[in-house]
Amino acid sequence: MSAISAEANKVVRGGTAISRRGPNGAFGVRTKMPAQNESQIKILVESRLPTVFGKFRMLVFTDAGSKEEHIALINGPLDSAPIVRVHSECQTGDLFGSLRCDCGSQLLSSMQLIGAARNGILVYLRQEGRGIGLISKLRAYNLQDDGLNTLDANLALGLPADGRSYAAAFGFLRSIGVSSIRLISNNPVKIAAAAEHGIEVLERIEVPSPVGPENEDYIRTKKLLMGHRLNEKSDPAPSIKYVDASIPVARLENAVEWYCRVFGFMVIDTCEGRYVRLGSGHIRITLEAQNVSTTAPAEAGKKKAYAARLEVESLSQFLGRCRRLGVAVAAGPHRTDNGRLTAAVVDEDGNELAVEQKDAERDAIATR
Repeated sequence: MSAISAEANKVVRGGTAISRRGPNGAFGVRTKMPAQNESQIKILVESRLPTVFGKFRMLVFTDAGSKEEHIALINGPLDSAPIVRVHSECQTGDLFGSLRCDCGSQLLSSMQLIGAARNGILVYLRQEGRGIGLISKLRAYNLQDDGLNTLDANLALGLPADGRSYAAAFGFLRSIGVSSIRLISNNPVKIAAAAEHGIEVLERIEVPSPVGPENEDYIRTKKLLMGHRLNEKSDPAPSIKYVDASIPVARLENAVEWYCRVFGFMVIDTCEGRYVRLGSGHIRITLEAQNVSTTAPAEAGKKKAYAARLEVESLSQFLGRCRRLGVAVAAGPHRTDNGRLTAAVVDEDGNELAVEQKDAERDAIATR
């Protein structure tokens, strides 16, 4: 048994899974769903789906235990352990950007990770509101506004605190020949569900959960009462101050993937083939497609320096992040004539982007 599976067994043991809280505040249990046989999965249609995150194949499938039409997005030829996100439908968060939960941001982060890896699957399960449906979910919202947490609000409506099943997702993975995965999840119950259905989780990839005044109780409930492992990594996205108006790029799709992965940006707006706007907090940048190919014979092996730069809070922290992500550092860190600490990193097109520190006095890197 892998270390990941052992961790999951601390939460799910002996054929049972967390589903609701009892009257004394402790979790009750639900008998686990029968393992989903891959032969019960039926793929209804498959089509090509280009997105700002990469080129996907979109499949719609059903399983014998439900009439719902679930979705799978597959990116790239899959190796022996693709990155996988099992995401339950949340119309308020995924479609409308609700701040009451972290679902929308987790979906975007997962798409970015899978797109950048070019080896992954997003399984989108049609089980709105943790399985209680949209109408009941909105009724639970009203109870939450009166002071109940997300679990107790569902229970007050006579519904399970968490009625989701992951049988269809892991049954689908088995049906396409996937047996080992790197799972994007903060939820140990998903890891246990994978093991129940014969899928080995080799690595758990944390997905960040932004916390704000509208969802802090929701996040607290997930962490303290549902056992979710949230915001544990000490490698946060850098604090960015953008300097220039736009950044020219030769390959827009690759550039979007790179900037989202390295700087933690999210896609804000896009005009296919022309530009993509990215954002992080109140910062917005624009990547503009240029009719210049960096792969032309005359340009082979020659780097270009962008007439653009980004400022970060801590250059040393940012360069450490680059090393962990495998991003090449072309120059620096060094101090400019005006005393600014700066470096250059190499993007997906092989071009150099200048990165400066906002306050050079706060960084301990020695000038080289």
